[in-house]
Amino acid sequence: MAIIGMACIFPQAPDLKSFWNNILRAVNAVDDPVPGWEAQRYIESGRIHTARGGYLKDLYRFDPRPSGIMPRSLDGGEPDQFLALRVAWEALADAGYLGDEHDHSQTGIILGHSTYLHRGQVNMVQHHIVLDQTLELLEAFYPDLTPAQKEKIRKTLEARLPQSNTDIYPGLVPNVMTGRIANRLNLKGPNYLIDAACSSSLLALNAAIEELRSNRSRLMLAGGVNASLPAEVAIIFTELGALSRKGRVCPFAADADGTLLGEGLGIVALKKLEDALEDGDRIYALIRDIGQSSDGRGQGLLAPSVEGETLAIERAYSSCRVDPETVRLIEAHGTGIPLGDRTEIKALGNVFGQRRGQLAHIALGSVKSMISHCIPAAGIAGVIKTALALHHRILPPTICDRVNPELNIETTPFYINTSVRPWISKPELVRRAAVNAFGFGGINTHAVMEEAPAVARRPDTLSRWPWELFVFSAPDRDTLSGKLQDLLEQLDTDTGQEIDSIAATLALEDEAQSYRLGLVASDRQDLSRKIQSALKNLADRRTEESWTLRNSISFGSRPLNGKLAFMFPGEGSQYLEMLADLAIHFDEVREWFDCWSGIYDDGDMSRTDILFPPPGESGEKMRAELEERLHSMDTGSEAVFIGSQALFTLLEHLGVKADMMVGHSTGESSALVASGAIKASSKSTLANLIKELNLVYQEVQAAGDVPTGALLAVGALSRETVLQCLEKAPGDPVIAMDNCASQVILFGDRDTIAAVQEDLVRQGGICILLPFDRGYHTPRFAAVSKAFRKYYDQVQLGAPKIPLYSCATADLFPDDPAAARELAASQWSTTVRFTETVRRMYDAGARCFIEVGPSANLSAFVNDILKGKDAVALPLNIRKKNSLQQFLTVLAFLFANRVDMDLGNLFRSRSTARNPDKEQDSARGMVLDNTMPVIHLDQHDVSILRSTVFAAQPRGDSGDNGIPVPGTAFCAGPAATAAGTPSLPGSAGDWGARPQWTRGMSNSMKDNPLTTRYPLPFLTS
Repeated sequence: MAIIGMACIFPQAPDLKSFWNNILRAVNAVDDPVPGWEAQRYIESGRIHTARGGYLKDLYRFDPRPSGIMPRSLDGGEPDQFLALRVAWEALADAGYLGDEHDHSQTGIILGHSTYLHRGQVNMVQHHIVLDQTLELLEAFYPDLTPAQKEKIRKTLEARLPQSNTDIYPGLVPNVMTGRIANRLNLKGPNYLIDAACSSSLLALNAAIEELRSNRSRLMLAGGVNASLPAEVAIIFTELGALSRKGRVCPFAADADGTLLGEGLGIVALKKLEDALEDGDRIYALIRDIGQSSDGRGQGLLAPSVEGETLAIERAYSSCRVDPETVRLIEAHGTGIPLGDRTEIKALGNVFGQRRGQLAHIALGSVKSMISHCIPAAGIAGVIKTALALHHRILPPTICDRVNPELNIETTPFYINTSVRPWISKPELVRRAAVNAFGFGGINTHAVMEEAPAVARRPDTLSRWPWELFVFSAPDRDTLSGKLQDLLEQLDTDTGQEIDSIAATLALEDEAQSYRLGLVASDRQDLSRKIQSALKNLADRRTEESWTLRNSISFGSRPLNGKLAFMFPGEGSQYLEMLADLAIHFDEVREWFDCWSGIYDDGDMSRTDILFPPPGESGEKMRAELEERLHSMDTGSEAVFIGSQALFTLLEHLGVKADMMVGHSTGESSALVASGAIKASSKSTLANLIKELNLVYQEVQAAGDVPTGALLAVGALSRETVLQCLEKAPGDPVIAMDNCASQVILFGDRDTIAAVQEDLVRQGGICILLPFDRGYHTPRFAAVSKAFRKYYDQVQLGAPKIPLYSCATADLFPDDPAAARELAASQWSTTVRFTETVRRMYDAGARCFIEVGPSANLSAFVNDILKGKDAVALPLNIRKKNSLQQFLTVLAFLFANRVDMDLGNLFRSRSTARNPDKEQDSARGMVLDNTMPVIHLDQHDVSILRSTVFAAQPRGDSGDNGIPVPGTAFCAGPAATAAGTPSLPGSAGDWGARPQWTRGMSNSMKDNPLTTRYPLPFLTS
């Protein structure tokens, strides 16, 4: 089943995009309720421990006009019905099927919803039970009340309640929730509710799926609604011992002590996959099947059951014929109740088995850590989160400070995913995930999901970037300053537009004029500050044709003064989690890591597992082991090759082209591919080429023809000093790499290098042993060069299509294919003459050197080599800096210096377009009250009631029946005074004090607590 549309409202998330981005930023939306919830009277009375939870607050908003609903009918019934209508409308619109032009004769809606106490029910009770009871009590005390006086009292009290009439009565019928949606959206398929506690929304999805499978319907809306959460529901869960006293939801955490309840709702639009593909629908993800079970007798009516949960999980995989081993993400029920979390881990372990190997491979999370437990809407929250994770190929985070050791999770295949990570997967495998929802009363559900097929249309991505690129161009400096000033003023006045929308508008509408400025900012405040900085520099530096600031701002008024060169780094630049930020946001980058993951059958730990280890799984010892494996010859050189090709592909996607290229050490393999010397039809073909290159190396190594020793980086000494030290050292140490004036790499046997290091340090040198032991780029690597020469013949290495420099000769590669192969092979046993090569490239016109690979080593070398010259070297990646920020900073420089590129490709697949209609609808929608309608009297009401009741009594100290003549009819009880409401005249505002109007009463009446101490039910002044 294909999910073709989605919509939701959850705490601090008014829409789908906000919900997803709150998850990515790990926003804890748990908060205190609105004042109308009246938390304090429940807490002080001990009925609840905490009022914290996930509340919609001012997101509880609905505009009745587009739906043809009269505003006067909104308050008095169940308010959730109107939010459900709004979200169903948005889900249908997201699917592309909103409007009368679409035939909905086979479209239905099924929602999970529990009939907990809500505002409409309590309003009905107030009007038709409590008011009657109140008047009956008053009449018992004051039998002389006339019908007119009683009616006046009733009207005064009714005025403090929502209406109760035919306008609101439909909203008191539970199933009108779906009936109203079917009516307003003209859906003619089934509409009904399902109540199965926490499993409600998954069972609603399951029922919708059955409708589609049976061909009774062609399009179904399904989901869950729990948008109102009164204190009375919290009382139930408090008495059951389920709520956290700490006011936090911490699934699977060591300090978890219970759950919290939340408001929210979500609805998805479903079609059969073949129908969705035939109709050209966009597809977020697929639902393969949903398993369900009951606990039977289990451990008790409300206790979770390992057996029951296991059965639902097993049934799901059995019915859809999917191997659980293929699942890589599980959205757990994960309530934060310790017993429930332990039970869930055991049930999952029964199906997914024990851990094999050192690292876990299935990410486990729970959105309840951010929005709390939305009960009947909990399952749909998990489904929407998981569908978006599959759509974006991202493993989303869960808030968990420290995993509970009692879970023994280290023995399972699971890890708690606490950070945003790229979802790397072998190209031939389908990404799969699962969602758990286990309900009170022993009803269990497990949904199996997977990514949309490659042939399907994909919705735009919803992830907001932590950094955005903003570009401006104009025919002259003053006009450019004017554009900046206009945006600065817009930022102050138009607070509704997101910065990604601003950035997209600027890039897509730019006219590529002569005076240009590019900057990178993280939010509106950062953008405002940088615009002000740019304006100041434009005013102060009017004579300068171009400049770049450290805060990612670049200005230019002329083309780049020279040629653009790409540099590809070699082994040694790789590091754990390199380019993860880019792989999260760019398919072009992530797909290279997918490809790398797919070329080996590594068993329990793939190469990408080494590069992107699961959070919490890599302690100091494990991290050291992973670092060592990442710096092995095969893994290390492949990691750099994959990273470099990923960045090069991204530059190609944006239309950035080099005039010349160079590869440093093993980076020459990347340069040979990028320059067209090595041809391949696909990423997998290229990845296999590098795999085969490593196999050639391993064969030479197995033959004993690869000598080992030590590599030493030396800096802060003159070249003459280093050479003098080498001449007198035993064992023939050599320079393997001449990187720049400040660094050379030496190779020799370990004892010799140790002696050289001691000598050089004594002379003031800075020496660092590198984590490699191979003698490449020395004559000792001649056997490898010979083997690679044969390999280059096999892959038909030819002349580069783009000028390519060799660091073996400090000159261009020859045009003759045989000569090019000979040179490519010889560089493995020849000193890397990087310093000479860069100077040669500068002489050939290179003025901007872009490092296309991880880290920033080559950029530092070039800036040292060309110090004082009109040249700049910029790395696309810096190890300890956000990869996206650095990449965009380089693009800002290139844009400002008129390098041709298509920046529109940064935005075309992203959901950045502004929707003014939606913003306007949101702004003018009414905030509905979803709290319980409790009667509170103001002084005017009190005066009316006092005069009315007083008028019903005879003059004198007491009547014939002994009832006192009151100074006031209603006294302020402790709930009212504690809440800060005014006490009535003559009242001490204290339960221990006797009101003045007891003077003249009989002793029996004075001591009667009913007449002196207790307010009437639901009435406070």
